[in-house]
Amino acid sequence: MSALCLVSDGGEVARRRALLPRGVLVEAWPDIEAAGLVWITAEARALLDGVAEPIAVVLSMPASRVPVYYGPGVMDLGSLPVEDSVRARVCSRRGIAATWATSDPHSLPREGAAADEAVFILRRPRGETAHRWRLFRTRDEAMAYMGAARTADPEAQSWAASLPRNWEELVRGAAGG
Repeated sequence: MSALCLVSDGGEVARRRALLPRGVLVEAWPDIEAAGLVWITAEARALLDGVAEPIAVVLSMPASRVPVYYGPGVMDLGSLPVEDSVRARVCSRRGIAATWATSDPHSLPREGAAADEAVFILRRPRGETAHRWRLFRTRDEAMAYMGAARTADPEAQSWAASLPRNWEELVRGAAGG
C-alpha cells in the first residue's frame, strides 16, 4: 500500500537526494505550515532510506486517504504525474483532495500566484503537457467548486460529498513512521 510521509528534516532530504544516482527523482514538497518539514511518498522515502539510516517520520498515512478526481475529459494521460505525487503536493498545502482541472478555465493560476493557493501545475517528468490541479481544503469548498465547474459531471458532487470535512479529519488517526 502506498503512503504519504511528513518527514522532519527537509535539509536531510536534500542532502540524501544528492547521494542518489543521477536521474533518480525524489519529489519533496515543503509543508506550508511547518518550516523544515516536507511531504514525500513512500517510494521516495524508500529511496532516501537506501542511502542512510531511516529518515524521521512525523506523520504517515495511506495515500488513498487523499482522493484525486479526474472526471470525464481527462487527456494527455502520458503526461499525468504519478497520483501519489499529486497527493503529496496536496498534503503540503494542507489540502484534503484534488481534481484534475486542466480543462477548467476558472482554475488558471494568476501570474505570481502565492505558493499556498489552491491551483498548481504538475506533470510527469519529461511529459509534454503541464496539468493544472485544484486542491481543496474543506469538503464545502470541494462541493462548491464541483457544483460550479463540473455541472455536466453527475459524479463530481457525490465525490465531493464523500470527502473528509477538513485537514484535521483527514489526518485524525494517522500514525507516525
